[in-house]
Amino acid sequence: MKIIAAFCLMILPLAGFAQKKTGRLEMLDPYAFQTKLIHMLGTLVDLRTPQEYEQGTIKGARNIEWDSEVFKEQAKKIPTYKPVFLFCQGGYRSGEAAKWFLEHEFSSVIILENGYDAWKSYGFPTTEKEVIEKEAPGSYDPEK
Repeated sequence: MKIIAAFCLMILPLAGFAQKKTGRLEMLDPYAFQTKLIHMLGTLVDLRTPQEYEQGTIKGARNIEWDSEVFKEQAKKIPTYKPVFLFCQGGYRSGEAAKWFLEHEFSSVIILENGYDAWKSYGFPTTEKEVIEKEAPGSYDPEK
């Protein structure tokens, strides 16, 4: 009996290594999303089509179209240990993409509830096409 107990105590810690890590998922309204975006270092991803992206986006967003053939290739370049902030037009694509990011062991996935439409309805700043072309994606600045 003592041998079995000792064996279990040795094997039990190893069971954690076999399990896949599960990241944290949050769905936030635009106000809470903006607050986290300002205070956390992470990657902001616009999952919409390039045509939607060119019509305006959140400053600092990187456009990786969810439905594109290169989504996985581009998404794998994002650091898994930093939060990834996701948004699309209305929220559906973000939910689907969040599943992919969590399956690929991203530590924190944060979704903008109701997407870019909600962001704009709150009156938060957006970046239009001419500004997108001049600025490389970087950190979010709520003043612009």
